[in-house]
Amino acid sequence: MINTIAILGKIPLFKGLKATELQKINKIARIKEFTKNQIIFSENSLGTSLFIILTGKVKIFAEHKGKKKIFTYIAPGEFFGELALIDDPIRTASAQALSDTEVLTINRDEFKKILTKHPDMTYNLMKILAKRLRFADKEIESLSFCNVFTRVVKSLIALSKKYGKTVPEGKLIDIKLDNEELAELTGTVREVIIRVLKQLDNLGCVKHAPGRKILLTNENKLITLIN
Repeated sequence: MINTIAILGKIPLFKGLKATELQKINKIARIKEFTKNQIIFSENSLGTSLFIILTGKVKIFAEHKGKKKIFTYIAPGEFFGELALIDDPIRTASAQALSDTEVLTINRDEFKKILTKHPDMTYNLMKILAKRLRFADKEIESLSFCNVFTRVVKSLIALSKKYGKTVPEGKLIDIKLDNEELAELTGTVREVIIRVLKQLDNLGCVKHAPGRKILLTNENKLITLIN
């Protein structure tokens, strides 16, 4: 059985809250389950809840004129969907379960009550949003000034930091990431990704792994390619 209170206690948003306060939040939260590939919410829909991942992984993305841009992947212990609760209630992106996923949800009214009762949480939220804004700024900078090769390498390194799993052959990025998804993540097209990954394979840095995953066979060398 999942210890939801323990998970809440590890989330930066709730940093500083006492066990009794976490228990109160846990009581108003609701567990929801989503199957693999199920859409959790869609872009331009009304945002009514905050989502906290208990198990599974979630992809955040947007689509425009048939093109898709992946913004990030969310793992257990992280939350998403907060912007629609504190600003315009219309979702600016979609969320999709990458695997069978369990989440805790807190509705808009309850979330506002929690922020009112716990000013420290508002400060925590500001710090988290500032961190995400800096990440977005770096991505805009990368799209504006970096070539595709550099963007792909940076994305692989970032994914390795978050989802990397050490195996005998190197560092396995433990999420399904085919050529199309990597293209959507780095702002290019599938054909270009195929060429870049082949270059990285020839350099002895990257290989495809079973289950539509990517293996970094020499992460240190990969890092030197963009330094």
